[in-house]
Amino acid sequence: MGKTIRVLLTGGSGFLGQHLLSTWMKNGPGLSSSSNNQGGGEEVDFVIFALYQRSTAFPKALSDKPCHKNIKITPYRCDITSQADVDKLFETNTFHICLHTAAMSQQKECLENPTGAKALNVPTFLFEKLKDMVPLVALSTDQVYDGTKDVLANGFYKEDETSIRAMTVYGKSKVEMESYLKENLAPSTKVPTVLLRSTIIVGPTPPFVDAHSTFLHFVQSRENQNTSFFTNEFRTLVGVSHVCRVLDWMVLNLNESKKQMTGLQVFHLGGPVRSSRFEMAQTVFDRFHFDKSVLEKAERSPPFPLDLSLDSTKLEELTGIVHEPKTMEGLVNETFPKKLVLVTGGSGLAGSAIKEYIERTGAKDDEEWVFLSTKDGDLRQRSDTVAIFEKYSPTHVIHLAAKIGGLFAAMSQKVEFFRENVLINDNVMECCRIYKVEKLVSYLSTCIYPAKVTYPIDETMLHSGPPHHTNETYAYAKRLLDTMNRAYAEEYGCNFTSVIPTNIFGHHDNFSIEGGHVIPGLIHKCYIAKRDGTPFTIWGSGTPLRQFIYNKDLAELTVWAMREYHDPTCLTLSGDEQDEVSIKDAALTVAKAMKFEGEIKFDTSKNDGQYKKTASNKRFRALRPEYQFTPFEKAIHETVDWFVENFESARK
Repeated sequence: MGKTIRVLLTGGSGFLGQHLLSTWMKNGPGLSSSSNNQGGGEEVDFVIFALYQRSTAFPKALSDKPCHKNIKITPYRCDITSQADVDKLFETNTFHICLHTAAMSQQKECLENPTGAKALNVPTFLFEKLKDMVPLVALSTDQVYDGTKDVLANGFYKEDETSIRAMTVYGKSKVEMESYLKENLAPSTKVPTVLLRSTIIVGPTPPFVDAHSTFLHFVQSRENQNTSFFTNEFRTLVGVSHVCRVLDWMVLNLNESKKQMTGLQVFHLGGPVRSSRFEMAQTVFDRFHFDKSVLEKAERSPPFPLDLSLDSTKLEELTGIVHEPKTMEGLVNETFPKKLVLVTGGSGLAGSAIKEYIERTGAKDDEEWVFLSTKDGDLRQRSDTVAIFEKYSPTHVIHLAAKIGGLFAAMSQKVEFFRENVLINDNVMECCRIYKVEKLVSYLSTCIYPAKVTYPIDETMLHSGPPHHTNETYAYAKRLLDTMNRAYAEEYGCNFTSVIPTNIFGHHDNFSIEGGHVIPGLIHKCYIAKRDGTPFTIWGSGTPLRQFIYNKDLAELTVWAMREYHDPTCLTLSGDEQDEVSIKDAALTVAKAMKFEGEIKFDTSKNDGQYKKTASNKRFRALRPEYQFTPFEKAIHETVDWFVENFESARK
């Protein structure tokens, strides 16, 4: 049986609080060491009370995510400026350590509400409850200094500086906090009180709910906008991952005073690089290849502090934790990690084409691509889907995975086509919401449109009537994707959309005669007929009309939609209406590409399915009027050649 540490965390829904909770939930205690084993092999559990006040979405966002077995988090609504709320918190709860990260730190807020800033930044009711009871780790700021020191001549600010003179409202409130703790908690020799004077903390957007963005995110938002940045205001930015490791160390070590600390201890919490605001902006613009000509130089004048560079050697020597990364470029990359594009159904017809397209054209500098197959997990199972999202933490998802098949498969497995697709889609979409995926693009199909409709069909008609009876369950399952895209956008602000390709064919297709789609089925049948010297038999009369799209074209357009199309309204991806092809002409084109010279027959005893599904690509053409689709005969020829060359390994 291991030990349990009960942690009180203020500011749980803030920028730092969310990152700390998320990191613990994923990795468990011991971020500052190689394992959850703190000397003697004893396993540690954290029971964390995460205080929040205004964010009503915070508890659900926490509960949606899986949590490490050694972490238990209770979101607790509490106004730490209210004596009644604080009294209620301590009535039935005891703690081993308190991490005080809550603060009003935005300069504009502090100026507009100095009384509120002081109340939150100097929470005396909370401090009095902790007095002589448990260790306190309180976040302070580098703004307690006036920033007038010549750090290049005299060294960065150290903890033993005697000239504490804040110039900002936020800094002044933190000076008051430090003075209060020194006068009221520090005299105690029973438990330590630790002040961490932190510089600006930077890192990715918070993992659960919206919070104040960092200065680097503000810089990113200034693309193509003339903006002045100070060349004479310097800071030693610190990465949020480093701060999390330091706080984890404090929890593991201070609750039993392993380091024999007593009274008030002050440490600087900064990074290794001194940079001006202008240099920070330049590095962000370099990261995104923005035009730096819009960056304008300016100089800041006192009384605002100019150089608050911190020397954090003392904290590093105590904890043994070295700040990584060590460059401004590294901090920017931590703040803006590469986009990770996760492609479900990545080994299928469309997924393989997208992979080949990315390999052929190269991914963008800020993109990393992962292509899933069934070997990576069963997307019908929520647990498998969660494990995939936990493993890869995607920022973008292209959702291709589905239970699919041709006309006769859809008619004979109606229940499976509905249930399995609904399960897959629900698991993927909900995980995209929970893991704050920036963009989701899913595939629909023109076969899900109403059976009775005027032609050409367009995106506005998707729900205007029942689909054709031959594939109604597949169609209804797919239609729900469009419905849920809008629902997630309206309720959660998610950037989810769908594209509607017409009949796809190409390399890596499923060439099954019984269960495949029309083009791959025709290719396989024609191959066998040529090989065996038998007639090439086409099911049905050959009269139905279809619009086809080559998977190479679809791959290019899907990547474009992921990067550029941000409307929840589904978008049809197809060739122009005049390019519609009859099944008979498609079969003859296949026979020509296969160099088949035998008899061609039509088995009219087989169901033709829907006669036509002509789709309008008007909305697509408004966005991409210049796009040239691969000619049908060329695409068929390339697909036939691929199938013949890969006959033994092709899916069939």
